[in-house]
Amino acid sequence: MRIFCKLKRHGYGCCGHAIKLKFKEFSKGIGINDASFPLRYELSVLRQLCVALKDNLHQHDDLYCDIAATVVPHVEPYEEKPSLWEAHLTSLRYIHRELCQEKSLTECQKMYGLVRSQLCRLQGEADYKFYLDIHLTHFNGIHLQMQKETLPIAATDQLYYALEAMGVLFDTMRQRKVAKNAALLVQLNDALFSKRGKAFLMYLSALPPESTTKMYDPLLKLLSCSWATPSSELTTQFTEYLGLVLALMQIDMFSIEAPLEQQLALKLLRTRTSLRRTTPSSSSTTMSSCCTCASYGGLQATYIDLCKKFVYFFEHKARRTPKSSGFMDLLVFFQRLQMLLHQSSNKPPLDIFWQQLEGDDSPSCSNEACKSIRRHCLLSFGVCALEAYVNWQPTTEQKSDKAPYKPLLGILGYTLDVAKSMKCLGPSAMS
Repeated sequence: MRIFCKLKRHGYGCCGHAIKLKFKEFSKGIGINDASFPLRYELSVLRQLCVALKDNLHQHDDLYCDIAATVVPHVEPYEEKPSLWEAHLTSLRYIHRELCQEKSLTECQKMYGLVRSQLCRLQGEADYKFYLDIHLTHFNGIHLQMQKETLPIAATDQLYYALEAMGVLFDTMRQRKVAKNAALLVQLNDALFSKRGKAFLMYLSALPPESTTKMYDPLLKLLSCSWATPSSELTTQFTEYLGLVLALMQIDMFSIEAPLEQQLALKLLRTRTSLRRTTPSSSSTTMSSCCTCASYGGLQATYIDLCKKFVYFFEHKARRTPKSSGFMDLLVFFQRLQMLLHQSSNKPPLDIFWQQLEGDDSPSCSNEACKSIRRHCLLSFGVCALEAYVNWQPTTEQKSDKAPYKPLLGILGYTLDVAKSMKCLGPSAMS
């Protein structure tokens, strides 16, 4: 590009002025061959900035931000050429990502402010990915630098800006009816929810609700919408959906000021239409009726309601496809949900199930001879039943009623039979 060649000879200071003059000419119709020319010109400038960032090792980051601020506000999508807007978003994402590091945090915040100041324009079905990637990169980048203590506490505002911007994006997606494909949940879970560790989820739970709700509410509304998800993505989306529910449950419970008050997981489970459209098999569609009517009227009421619907699910629906991937995902989900509910009672859970696993987020046994996820889940259900009984505080009248003990004894007997058959716990298990 001739302007940048000229700048290399005469210095970077004149760049902003030269480009401003160019856009003044465009506004008067001078030098425009067609309506896409301003966007093409802006794109050529951004591409040069991408190259300059790489070649000059961040020597002129402040000027690059000024140049971007000169061109970005003057462009909008060109209807006949969606690829141009995608290239525009790709360049913005690259520039922001390159600036999102310790040596250029001031410029990173400046560039992100520029992105936020523009309208969220979704021309193509996949454009949301670029916006979401910028917001997630900013949130995680700023969070990381705050953990390293390279940024002051005041930088927390940047986290709030990113959450709010994600909310604006989700609202825009809902208004534009952008398909809720599996890629959206994968992107969110990888960067923000189920693939993140306990410490990060605790950090999310500690952020003020007046900021987090600006992201959570639009996201839940988006996920509750009824338009179709591609059938080829149902299985992946269902798995990611379950991961998101469990992550939100943990965020609910980690809240110091009011545990379970936000009810994020419950709100997500109540999106019946979304659940029915994302489940991969008919046996799994009843998850909506299993969980969505649960109420946080206290742990006991929630737990009893969940268990009743859980029993209904297995008695009426689970026999159809017991070996499907969707069924196994759901089985593990219910097991994890039970464990989380027990942990929310502030009493130490019986972690027998997890002693043989590689970690809280892994369903695979550390014993190579044991390959049965189902047996581990059944064992855990028995342990949860025992713990529920141990933590039960019956009234005097309830103590005299022996009826509840019979099903408990049956569950524990079956659990012991399962344990004996497991290669990692039974008589033949290696020590």
